[in-house]
Amino acid sequence: MNQQEYLSQISGNVRPVKQPKQGGKNFLSSPIAKALLFGVVALIVIIIMGSILGGNKKSPKDSLINLMLHIDGTSEQITEYQAYIRDSSLRANGASLNTVLADASKAVNDYLVAKYSFKSGSESKSAQAKADENAAALGDELFEARINGWLDTVFARKMAYEITLIKTEIDSAYNMVKDDSFKSSLSSSYNSLTNLYDLFDSFSENN
Repeated sequence: MNQQEYLSQISGNVRPVKQPKQGGKNFLSSPIAKALLFGVVALIVIIIMGSILGGNKKSPKDSLINLMLHIDGTSEQITEYQAYIRDSSLRANGASLNTVLADASKAVNDYLVAKYSFKSGSESKSAQAKADENAAALGDELFEARINGWLDTVFARKMAYEITLIKTEIDSAYNMVKDDSFKSSLSSSYNSLTNLYDLFDSFSENN
């Protein structure tokens, strides 16, 4: 053995032994694994969001039932507090609003009966509960305003607000249905509510 071979042998003996690769750890830290993990997370998020959005989307029937219940609940509160309003013009506007709401409710109910064989009382418990809760909240505000002597101002403000909500629901229903006659009825109610909104919104007890 010459000197060169001897030095090579010594070098090989002192060279550190390579540790075997840990395939799992290296794979998880690899760009491919990270990309796959990101894709899975993104897919889960998309599925969850789709479920939420899909669950919140109401059918035309459900939307119309909610509209009718909202109208009826508002109308009940108007009837309850109409006699306590001092301003004669505001009282007349309240009566006009009640008439428009009654006509709109009847039109919606007639369409539901003709289209879906709807029967009064067949609405879901959750829809009725929500409508009752909203009507009760409106009634509480009007009651507090009456006993504190500022019913006229609060009544005008709350009716303007309720008209805005109902108009939004009518607009949504209008875009959902295809029956021309019913759409015409919704449009008429919408226009009447728009005119009444201006009267309630501009009301002042100092007029």
